[in-house]
Amino acid sequence: MLPDPDVQNLDPVLRRDWHVAAYASSLQDNNPLGVKLLGVDVVIWKSSDGLRAAKNLCRHRGMAFTDLQSPSNERFEVDRVIDGNLVCPYHGWEYNADGQCVRFPYDLKRKPPKSAQLLGEYAVQEAYGWIWVCLEPGYQDIPEFPEWPDDGFGKVASGPYPVRAAAQRFVENFLDVAHFPYVHRGKLGTLEYPEVPDYEAYYDDTGVYAKDIKFYQPNPDGSGKGGWENYNYRVYRPLSVYFAKEYEGRIFTLFCHATPTTADTSIVWMNMAMNYPFDARSTIEFQDFVSGQDIPIVESQRPELLPLDLTAELSMGADKASIMYRKYLKALGVTYGTA
Repeated sequence: MLPDPDVQNLDPVLRRDWHVAAYASSLQDNNPLGVKLLGVDVVIWKSSDGLRAAKNLCRHRGMAFTDLQSPSNERFEVDRVIDGNLVCPYHGWEYNADGQCVRFPYDLKRKPPKSAQLLGEYAVQEAYGWIWVCLEPGYQDIPEFPEWPDDGFGKVASGPYPVRAAAQRFVENFLDVAHFPYVHRGKLGTLEYPEVPDYEAYYDDTGVYAKDIKFYQPNPDGSGKGGWENYNYRVYRPLSVYFAKEYEGRIFTLFCHATPTTADTSIVWMNMAMNYPFDARSTIEFQDFVSGQDIPIVESQRPELLPLDLTAELSMGADKASIMYRKYLKALGVTYGTA
């Protein structure tokens, strides 16, 4: 594949990071997936040599490989992956696992030139039941989900959740516990216990940490069993965040990634792990409900992009985690999705 010139104009921090693109189970053998990442249209397919990702653009006439629908709302009935080759639905150009065009169906005597290659030296990998994409690989690994390999924890995923806000806005809200009694009243918080006790928060080269945040929750996971939960947060990279909360030996962890589709829109993905019995459907419904409360809050915030100037807003002691997050983004030099 050839370099994508559009990628070089993107935020270097985020273009070199990994982002969740889809559930692995959603990718079919004979049809590719189209996603948007940092404003770039990406196609993902199962080649003869494993997963591949490239710019969603045929080099012939600029046709997308995915999301084709007629005015009558009927989808084009054509296989767009044949024997592992990505096939353009417009004129049938076929591209192999390396992104090289190998066949012009209407001119079989002609060998495609070397220049007939897809754009985008992207990396693609499966982890935690998701497909991840990196537009400029070689700098970062996919963040760790500590409980994923532990058979002592049951796992269940929720989402995706489309959000009309910058990905950083959602991550910052994820780190905030002070809103629990107001936005998630009766579940993650109650007005009887609105106080956020002092806690430790800092950032370093490995991310952001907020430790030992104790908060009363009447229904912390949808099971209806309330108590004083002890939270520990970690931001692995700008848009991957995790927490573990514990009460009387019951541990609930949540790994979240907010994928930036554009500077001010995102898609949020979540994976949960618990060391106690749970009902998967109820847990997903609970997380859907909680996320449904968070999303309109995040979408209403102004400015739409997350301000990194700490003097632009008023902050309190309970905001230490979000303050550290903004400092971390500024130290990294993140510009996409920030103000």
